[in-house]
Order: sequence, then C-alpha cells, then structure tokens
Amino acid sequence: MPETEHFVNDGTGWECKRCRAAGGDDATPDAGPGRFFREGEAEGGGPGLSSSARASWADAARTTLRCTRCGAEERMKRGAQS
Repeated sequence: MPETEHFVNDGTGWECKRCRAAGGDDATPDAGPGRFFREGEAEGGGPGLSSSARASWADAARTTLRCTRCGAEERMKRGAQS
C-alpha cells in the first residue's frame, strides 16, 4: 500500500490519513471490497463517494494531492503516484 506523510493509497484511490482515522460515516477497509461509490446511489438522487477523506489532485500535472475534507496538501515524490 503506497503511503506518503499525509496520504495513503489502498488501491481504490488516495485518502487523507487524518480524515480517514477520524472515521465517521465512511466505508471501512474491512467492509468488503473497496468501493468508490456508496450503495444505493440511484435512490439518493446522485452518486456519493464512499469516503469523504478522498484526495484529489491539486494541479493538472498531478504532482500535489489535496484532501477535499480538511485541505491538507502534499507534493508527491516521483514513483509514489500510483
């Protein structure tokens, strides 16, 4: 599992370690196969991410990750961008 100082990639995408540890209503790693979207998205009127700790790229060159929840950012080292 690739890791950086602030983010971890479990194979389904990068997540903020701090927000992931905070928990809440997010899917847990033990809840079965990794899911990117929540179950029942059709009934809710739109898709929702399975984790609010998901990070996104802050730049077009994909060199910096940003947590969409807490705003933490980290510049990625070469080879860690799986």
